[in-house]
Parts: sequence; C-alpha cells; structure tokens
Amino acid sequence: ELTNAFASAAQLSQSFFGLPHMESFIRLVGISNLPLVINECLQNMELKVQNVLVPYIREVSTGMPPKSSLPFYDYGTSGAYGYFQLKMKEVSEYPDLISQVFQQFREWGNSIILLSLFDLGVSLVNVNHIKQAAPFLGIGKKKDKVIPVSKHLKKFTSTILKNVPESSLFLKEVAEFTKKTEKH
Repeated sequence: ELTNAFASAAQLSQSFFGLPHMESFIRLVGISNLPLVINECLQNMELKVQNVLVPYIREVSTGMPPKSSLPFYDYGTSGAYGYFQLKMKEVSEYPDLISQVFQQFREWGNSIILLSLFDLGVSLVNVNHIKQAAPFLGIGKKKDKVIPVSKHLKKFTSTILKNVPESSLFLKEVAEFTKKTEKH
C-alpha cells in the first residue's frame, strides 16, 4: 500500500521539467560555460529552419490559393474558420505537414522555452550567490542594527548588471533584494 502511495505521488511530477532542474543544470555546467550550451541550441534552431522548414514551407506555399481575402465580419469566428478551412483544404491534406512541419515548430517552441528557463535559472543562481555573499559584503543584521548596503555591494551588483541583458528577470530580483535589505 505504501508503494502505491509513493507511485501515485511520483506520477504527478513524472514528466515535469522546470526551474529546479534548470538550476541544477546551470550549477553543474557553470555560468561561464552556459553560452556554449545556448549557442548550440541556437545553431540547432537555425539548422531546423534552413534545412527542414524552409523547403517544406516553399512546397506548402505552392499549394496556397493564389488570391485570398478576409471573409465578411458578419460570418463570425466559426464562419471565418470554415472559410479558411475550405480554402486551405489542399494544404491541410499535405502528407508531411503534420509529421514534419508541425513537429519542427514544436521543437522550435520547446527550444524557446528552454532558453527562457535558462534565463530564469541564471537569475535564481545569481540571486542565490548574492544572498550567500551578503554577510561578507556588509549586509544583514548585527546586534539588532541593520547594516546599510555597503559600497562593495553596489560595486558587486553594478558589475553583474553590466553583464546581464536588460530584459532579464535578474535585474528585477537584484533591485528587490537590495530594497529589502535597505528596509530591514
């Protein structure tokens, strides 16, 4: 009975891949080697586009109707869907569309999500590094007094922020962390 309980609990996260895995991967590979992994991922995506998607899209575009206009607004959503479904009947019956083209789009989407997880994972690892270094940089409580953010932390965060893109979640987390430490 205990085995069944563990099996049912493990089944919930059986196909889960998320931030904890990415954080472990980044710690294993190291932040300095992460650009190599990202570069390989981007090259793989580029090869998929050039070698697989472009030839199929060219072939599918030959089956497209020569002239296509939008249906009237009065048809509504279901009418517009039916209109395009009839116009694109030849294209939708293309045999390799589902097996090749849609699969490549799925893999492309998975790669984009993986890159997004890399960004979040690097942000978490960097914030954890700052939290671990905080006592050595003069941040924290000491005899019920709050030590203000030192010059060292400002230099530390400014050098990190120079190397991180502005779209990164890391910037927001560093700003929130420094505000929290200044309040306490």
